[in-house]
Amino acid sequence: MPEPIPEPQPGALERVTQQLESPAAAEAPVPSAEAPPAPLAAAAAPTPVARPAAVEKSPLREDIEAALADEQLQRIYAGLPPVTQGKFRDAGEALAARLEQMLTTGKLDLRVAHGGITSWLSIIPRTNPWFLLQEAKAKTDAILALQARRQ
Repeated sequence: MPEPIPEPQPGALERVTQQLESPAAAEAPVPSAEAPPAPLAAAAAPTPVARPAAVEKSPLREDIEAALADEQLQRIYAGLPPVTQGKFRDAGEALAARLEQMLTTGKLDLRVAHGGITSWLSIIPRTNPWFLLQEAKAKTDAILALQARRQ
């Protein structure tokens, strides 16, 4: 027989909220003048690492990202778990940078572009292989059309 779930204590949420909102310095004990100072820990608390600010994107990069994104893919992206969304976004940005480099140098290799798009789309879990190939071909064709417009 499962154990019953205990009832929450009245005021518990307010106490936790109050503890979280109070400054940490107010809770730390003040060392007395007679006691020697406590040794500092070898590893200080890690400082949060902020993501670098978004780099200004070139018009070509924006066109590439527009060619890679579509409404159906945006709906799929919205349904992904946050960890997978991060992986998908990072891989997409790396792919866009690589495609931008190929287009600016004039050395667009369709096999490399198609393979990169296929591997990027394969990050989506439980993807139908036929959908993956169809989307990769459509996006490769859009990149090829983008190259044709640039020339």
